[in-house]
Amino acid sequence: MKKTYYFSLVLILILTIPSCLTMRKSDGRIMRKFKKEGLQAQIKTFDFEGAQLRYVISKTFNKDLITIIFIHGAPGSNSDYEDYLTDKDLNQEANLISIDRLGYGYSDFGNSQTSIMKQAQSIQKLMDNLGTSNFIVVGWSFGGPIAGQVALNRSEEVKHLIMLAPALSPNHERFFRAGKLAQYNISRWMVPTPFIMAQEEKMEHVKELKRLEKLWPTLKVPITYLHGSDDALVPYDGNINFAIDTFNDSLLTTKTINGSGHIFPMTNMEIVKQVIMGILE
Repeated sequence: MKKTYYFSLVLILILTIPSCLTMRKSDGRIMRKFKKEGLQAQIKTFDFEGAQLRYVISKTFNKDLITIIFIHGAPGSNSDYEDYLTDKDLNQEANLISIDRLGYGYSDFGNSQTSIMKQAQSIQKLMDNLGTSNFIVVGWSFGGPIAGQVALNRSEEVKHLIMLAPALSPNHERFFRAGKLAQYNISRWMVPTPFIMAQEEKMEHVKELKRLEKLWPTLKVPITYLHGSDDALVPYDGNINFAIDTFNDSLLTTKTINGSGHIFPMTNMEIVKQVIMGILE
């Protein structure tokens, strides 16, 4: 009886977890969260090459303020930056936008886009739609090189690039055995969709990073790079040293978050917030 019980429990978990772990929030849940913070969020969509992308603006858009666009990693969604978008200090100084990247959240969910250039171009389409030319772009993890590509493409519009634990070095990309579950049909059905999207991006990431490696020295935008010293997912030493060796010294500022891991943008938000506020000032 015990064996049957535990087998049934495991089977239920296998069947239900993929449908639960979409890593996205409905419009209603987002609006309720912002309302609690006294904010009237705007949730909008736009078309990019036939795909509908969703993004969240924390308040009524003000063209007189600089606009900060937050780009999530893999997997993830716009909700990864919810605490930033509901922060009162940041809202006083800037327009705050977080986007569901292609393949994630409610942006063509389940259809992976492994090209960093295409991911960047979709964000640039959003920038064009906003009708302003004054941006700070923030990218976390896999979102870091995407934010960097945006800065490369739009160096006149992007006033500052902030990279949070970015996966930059093609020689230090970490692969995990569990990721193989997303690659084979026999096990793929057990894996939540965002993790399948992440694995498909990861399989192309080294090639994409090698392409960018040649372009980083040409980047003309000020860069602030933050990384946790105990990051087990995106190796700290390999990536921060890559940044120091590759980016223009006069444009790069690095900061180590001692004792923190990969998710420090969420666990140590105040440190990141202080950096952003310093740039805004």
